[in-house]
Amino acid sequence: SILHFFIEQMAAAPKKRTSTIMDWSQNPLQIGDRVLVDGEKKGQVKYIGEDVRNLGPGTWYGVRLLEARGEHDGNYKGKRYFKCPRRYGVLVQGRRITSKLTDETFDFMDDEKEDTRALEEIARRKAILGTIKDAFRKMDKDGDKLIDLKEWLEVCKGKMTTTEAKQLFKEVDKSCSGKVSFAEYEAFASATAAEES
Repeated sequence: SILHFFIEQMAAAPKKRTSTIMDWSQNPLQIGDRVLVDGEKKGQVKYIGEDVRNLGPGTWYGVRLLEARGEHDGNYKGKRYFKCPRRYGVLVQGRRITSKLTDETFDFMDDEKEDTRALEEIARRKAILGTIKDAFRKMDKDGDKLIDLKEWLEVCKGKMTTTEAKQLFKEVDKSCSGKVSFAEYEAFASATAAEES
């Protein structure tokens, strides 16, 4: 019979995956916890909070996923909740977090620290370059964007002997043109700063 056929088909059909809704009030999730989202996506909690206006009522968890199976980079509706690569971030409520992963070792908590360190290094280099440019402009008395030996000696006067200043000029003048370009000056200043640190 047709009814019998449908019952057999339903019994043979693959079962839809169901997940247990966890009660996180007994064992609250914390930032840094490794979790399983929707029963299949591994990730790490990077944000916990409430934002009724943007997200809706309740506690929300920002999770940085292990794979690019997310919806954003931690920025949702113009607000930054956490930071991660594009398509690695999800914001979910606790019912979508199906378990804590205790045997996983991945860790994305240093991502933001590395970004901060990189930005600080860029700012430091920009400041050094600004200082180098200012010093070059002060040395370039005639404004031709080149420092000749006469300009060099004038700046070095009282700081070193004339012989030392001439020797230093030769070291900086890599093109042996008798003039130091900004590129030569910058390269020399950067190399000297690197040696000192």
